[in-house]
Amino acid sequence: WSTRTEVNADNYLVERSYDLNSTEIVGSVPANGPTRSESNYILYDNHFNANANVVYYRIKQIDKDGSVDITDWIPVKQ
Repeated sequence: WSTRTEVNADNYLVERSYDLNSTEIVGSVPANGPTRSESNYILYDNHFNANANVVYYRIKQIDKDGSVDITDWIPVKQ
């Protein structure tokens, strides 16, 4: 994923779900900010269920002040 700018971001938490009810943490990535330029991030999920028809992911941006922004779930079909 990419960000255009980062002001107060501390880290990004990536979550996975198979049913949109229960979630699992895939991993965390520290933010590059503060920056006014684009930042690109990659986190590989090496432990997903390969038998699932679809896996859902979302990203939580956790700021230094503790506030959280959460993306919508993104379905990834296998």
